Amino acid sequence: MLASLRLWPMFCRARSYLGNGVMHPRDKEFADDILRILRAKGHRAEPHSIKSWAIANGWKPSAANELAALAIKIGGLKAKPSLTKIYNAEGKYLSWQA
Repeated sequence: MLASLRLWPMFCRARSYLGNGVMHPRDKEFADDILRILRAKGHRAEPHSIKSWAIANGWKPSAANELAALAIKIGGLKAKPSLTKIYNAEGKYLSWQA
């Protein structure tokens, strides 16, 4: 399901600080928004795949672990997340499908 979306480039915008291997708070918020939009739209983000992608794209393993943990957290929500606090969530999602 995720393969049909142009979503991986979106994660490229979220980056880790190479010096300390942790995600910047804004990047973590950005990744959180992406994962919540996907979850609300019925997509499943595989934490292992996300972690592997992050490491392959130059993220420190500790930051990739943070991203995978975020995917686990959002994937485990009992209800679909609300998108009301995410700016232009529908527009973002539609752009990933183009």
